Amino acid sequence: MNKYIKNSWFINLLRKHTPDFIMHIYKRNTTKSYFLLVLDIMTCYLFYITNFKRKDSLKVVIFAQGRTGSTLLESLICSTGYFRKGGERFKSLGIYIKNPYRYITGFSNKFFVKRAIFHLKFKHFVRGRDKRVDPALFLQKLQKDGWKIIYLRRENKLNHALSRLISKHRGSCYKRNTIKESIQIQVDTDLLINMINNRLEGDKYELQVLSGLSYLPIIYEEDLEKEESHQKTVDKILDYLNLERRLSSSDLKKINTHKLTDLLQNYDEVINILEKHNFHRFLNSNQID
Repeated sequence: MNKYIKNSWFINLLRKHTPDFIMHIYKRNTTKSYFLLVLDIMTCYLFYITNFKRKDSLKVVIFAQGRTGSTLLESLICSTGYFRKGGERFKSLGIYIKNPYRYITGFSNKFFVKRAIFHLKFKHFVRGRDKRVDPALFLQKLQKDGWKIIYLRRENKLNHALSRLISKHRGSCYKRNTIKESIQIQVDTDLLINMINNRLEGDKYELQVLSGLSYLPIIYEEDLEKEESHQKTVDKILDYLNLERRLSSSDLKKINTHKLTDLLQNYDEVINILEKHNFHRFLNSNQID
């Protein structure tokens, strides 16, 4: 962002009149992306203060950690035509929402034709913020307002961690073609163990956040990993939301189809460290020769 834009009277005016929404502005923002995000924030704020709502107020939040298939799940749900994709509303390019409840309420109010859906990660509220937001209180407010919660998680924490490492290696989190990729990675075993532990702790924290709330649990390995399970999963979700069943589809494809022996350059080292930390339970029979 150039000096003129950063210090202009217009930007200062926005900062003065939207203090509940704009917290940080980072230099990496382009002028275009900055104004688009500010426009989105101010539009949501307008719909919040006017309290305009569609008659059918059904709204959905997908609560999950990263690399659990939340983008795939949202894509499948939205393909039914009931919802408009919201994505990760709090993962914006350089602007953090200071009052998430007001913002997301305005966001849901501005949909005239389709219902609102977005996915939320607890890290959005606890990392890089001047003032942390309690995810539990946030979800409690949403459920009180009629939001439906879908809790998505992965049971295999080894695959969960490797998914993050693979996406970093590829330079992309998504795959939209059927071309098989040749992927080999050298894994820092200390980092891998730390990632697995963090994801296990993340599960515990998420269950604390969800305590006392009603939600639909979705497990990646059972409900999303295989393409043939997708329609059954969407049917289950639509039943939960009291919506008529519809066909679903997504152009997102599974990235890693390799056995660990083919994927990991230091396979033996990884196996040894997993056994040492009692994580060998995450080794599936179809992962190894």
